[in-house]
Amino acid sequence: MKRSSNNKILTQDELNSVKSHILNKLNNTTTSSTDILGLEDQYKVLQNLIKISLINKENNSLLLVGPKGSGKSLLLNSILSEYTSSRVSEEQILENFGEKNNRKRAKKGEFRIKIDKVVKVLDADGNSYDSDDDETEYNSDIESLAQPSTISANFKIVRLNGLIQTSDKLALREILKQLQLDDKLNTINSSLINLINNDNENDDDSEDEDLVELTKLNKLNEELELKAKKGTVLFVLENFEKFTHINKQTLLYNLFDLVQGSNHISLSVIGLTSRIDVLNLMEKRVKSRFSHKLIYTYPLSKPLYKKLFFNWLNLSDLQIEPFYKELFKDCIKELEFNDKLIDYLNELYEISPDPNKLINLIFALVSKLSTNSPLPTIEKLNPLLSPEDPNFVIVKGLTNLELYLLVSMKKLSELGYDWVNFEMIYDTYQRRSNQTTGAIDKIILFDKNSSLKCIDQFLQLGLIKLQSTQSLTDTTLISKQFRYFRLILDPYEIPAYLSKLTSCPSNIIKWVNNK
Repeated sequence: MKRSSNNKILTQDELNSVKSHILNKLNNTTTSSTDILGLEDQYKVLQNLIKISLINKENNSLLLVGPKGSGKSLLLNSILSEYTSSRVSEEQILENFGEKNNRKRAKKGEFRIKIDKVVKVLDADGNSYDSDDDETEYNSDIESLAQPSTISANFKIVRLNGLIQTSDKLALREILKQLQLDDKLNTINSSLINLINNDNENDDDSEDEDLVELTKLNKLNEELELKAKKGTVLFVLENFEKFTHINKQTLLYNLFDLVQGSNHISLSVIGLTSRIDVLNLMEKRVKSRFSHKLIYTYPLSKPLYKKLFFNWLNLSDLQIEPFYKELFKDCIKELEFNDKLIDYLNELYEISPDPNKLINLIFALVSKLSTNSPLPTIEKLNPLLSPEDPNFVIVKGLTNLELYLLVSMKKLSELGYDWVNFEMIYDTYQRRSNQTTGAIDKIILFDKNSSLKCIDQFLQLGLIKLQSTQSLTDTTLISKQFRYFRLILDPYEIPAYLSKLTSCPSNIIKWVNNK
């Protein structure tokens, strides 16, 4: 691609690739083991357990436990991405299997399975009949497709979320959806799908019956799919603790029972939760079938928290103009030693060590990259690093009536009244209204009831503070008009705040400046 004649460092397409590369890191779509910070030990343990499940076909169940933002999903997805990137497609294996057995039957939608040592044929209508084929020939066909060099990394991932699949019924439907096989094999699940779609919603036992069918489905599908392909089904249950709140915990029981008791299928269950007491939430029968393997993740330390921010901006693994990559790297080094940015990152960490809070900062920086200014500089972050005064943000949202009363409190404070009540404020406001004339300078006088509501608003916004001997709800002993409070804002800052307001009426500006 030719560059434009204005000597821009990057073309628009190249800049878009830079933005996509950084944003993909935020979305965990380009995660690798090098992006794991502070989780190296957990990474090795989890990688070994998953490797055992996928390569050695050993059943497993475990839980990833840690607070939100501690890297549970990042840890799991980074390991699974290593296997999903190289596995053979399911369609290719099924196509080869159909061709090796019988091309004519494959075209008709028929497929052969073996149940209790009998080779059966499933036609397109879901009917089955005994096959005349020799069992030895069938077994040889299966073994020829199960060479480790071809499909050793082939597996299926079923992802469920306790916030979405809030019942066994919804979870069962999602499992069926994600385990959907090739069009030639759809008829295998048709009877179960019809059962779910036509079930009686008022039948309390319907969910248990469906999950019994789920167990049968696992045995049938895994006999067909997993024994043929020597693969594994991996269940990932996010927000695992929510599944324990489902009545009878039937889904968890069936999954863990399959993991513990089935020798002819390869199935693993990995749960992710932020509840440290998750084991206590399991029923006794569920807990007895769980392997009690727990991997704990912890919040990042402050140095790793800041390092993660700069890692997200790293372009070392992106194919881009070397000259631009060096300039980008130099800019990142300058940001690492910028005191203003480091102080802001420290403040974010003190509020919460959740790395997701850094995303807004990255977004602000990436969104301001352009072909005219494609480098990350501190100037692009200044709006976030130097936010508006929180008191000014409150004053900016006040109505004209509230501004009148606020200036009245300032005037009383200048006269030495630290503690004031509504009657004193309204009297000051009324006298100023009577002193002004003309269409522009006249201060409109609102009624007392409307003005009294503004005092309650000031209390909620934190602009005033009641005397410690009084209660906000104490209206029986002291009337609202006579409750004493003081202004929390510095009275000398109010003129500066009002001068910044472009919509502030001129009569208020004159009043606050003693004109």
